[in-house]
Amino acid sequence: MKIFSYRMLLMVIGAVVLAAAVYTASGRLAGSSRLERARSLYESGDEKGAYRLFEDIYNKRPDSRLGKEALYYLCRMGRGTTDERMALWHKFLDGEPTGDARAAGMLELAVLYREKGENEKAIETYNGVIRSASGDGREVRAMRELASLYRSTGKLKEARDMLESILEEHPGTPEVGEIQNNMGEINVEAILSRKIDEPLSLEYVVKPGDSLAKITKKFNTTVDLLKACNNKKDGTIRVNDRLKVVTADFAILIDKSQCTLSLLANGDLFKIYSVGTGRDNITPVGAFKVTDKIVEPVWYKPGGGEIPYGDPGNLLGTRWINIDLPGYGIHGTWEPETIGKQMSAGCIRLLNEDVEELFMIIPLGTPVTIVD
Repeated sequence: MKIFSYRMLLMVIGAVVLAAAVYTASGRLAGSSRLERARSLYESGDEKGAYRLFEDIYNKRPDSRLGKEALYYLCRMGRGTTDERMALWHKFLDGEPTGDARAAGMLELAVLYREKGENEKAIETYNGVIRSASGDGREVRAMRELASLYRSTGKLKEARDMLESILEEHPGTPEVGEIQNNMGEINVEAILSRKIDEPLSLEYVVKPGDSLAKITKKFNTTVDLLKACNNKKDGTIRVNDRLKVVTADFAILIDKSQCTLSLLANGDLFKIYSVGTGRDNITPVGAFKVTDKIVEPVWYKPGGGEIPYGDPGNLLGTRWINIDLPGYGIHGTWEPETIGKQMSAGCIRLLNEDVEELFMIIPLGTPVTIVD
């Protein structure tokens, strides 16, 4: 009788263990099924239904794998105030996710820090993503957003260095063109700011007898640029004024096949502009230099005829930059649709705002190289 009771007890225990295992397995299957259902709702655009289901899964089993995945989706759906969303991402990261999930969470948290104006925390978090993202797309996104944050807070050198790092470390990124454009914009902002940026600029103390013209001649720059980076719109300077003077050696490289004009500073790429060139590849190639610069130019139409600035028939836009090749130059245009195409009579066309910027920066004598 004792033996029978013992055997019966073992059978009962076995049945209980088996039932528990079946119950646990069925619970997991049910949980997985509900998670799949929530994902399906999310992907179909039913965020309201998905949010309720993800929330229920997380609340019932917050420490399980399913619960953590549900929490990740709740974070991504971004409901609530900035503080509430930050708290949710912190909760997710406290669960010590690994790999892509951790990088994704840190990246979103950095965005929220920036949204709140907590820039130092945002910088620290972006750098954490860069260190942990292992060369994937999130690393490039973090680097670009960090560069944008630096730029918006006036840290132009840091912004430029970050973008240069992307080009050096991720040369195959599809955003190369956009990154180069951002770098060009930052470079222009930097030289127009009051901050000295060696070796592109230096500080000069005005001496008796100085004028803007004398200073620009001494340092091979332009009066327009000297005025712009020192906020001297009327051109008035006084003895002992401290001026920022741009000292970079600029050069221009025009690539006809790419329809680009690259402005170089001390041999390094400074900014790329889109241009229009001559139809049927008639724009000459070779090495030239800037010989004259004219504001609001008159167009001397081939075959005769003088067309004044402002006349609808004048094709030269707001600026003309002459090169030492008779009949050719770099100018603006009233026809922006021709930029990026070979449609001119041989000259190089830029958007008016671009040619005005270039006009301000480059001095007479700037080398101009045109290649096929």
